[in-house]
Amino acid sequence: MRSWLTSVALAATLALPLLAHSAAAHQGTGQDRPIRPHLAVESVVRHREHLALDSMQVSRLYELARRLQASPVRLRITGSDRVPGKAAPRVERTRITSREALEKAFRLLTPAQRIEAARLIASDSADRTHR
Repeated sequence: MRSWLTSVALAATLALPLLAHSAAAHQGTGQDRPIRPHLAVESVVRHREHLALDSMQVSRLYELARRLQASPVRLRITGSDRVPGKAAPRVERTRITSREALEKAFRLLTPAQRIEAARLIASDSADRTHR
């Protein structure tokens, strides 16, 4: 359990900050939009040969990307409003970030695949930043 948490932490440390940096690297040049969540997941699938993903992992990653593309927001209960006689939940819609999408995608990978995926995505982000 501890090694799994360590590998997840290492993968997050390597890849996720670089995604945020690459999204903000070219502010004012029209390239400052963050990576869409489904594209972040598809970036993992693009490296399926290097990561040795099996067919089940690939299909689950594609399904995750499809769901994120179809609905890039999530509903979150932020409290409750009092209505006479009952309490109604107050719901807020928030956009799913590429960081959250990658965290979901990494849950479908083995610890070794997470580390390699983080390295590959960090490399992709660095390449995008230098263009």
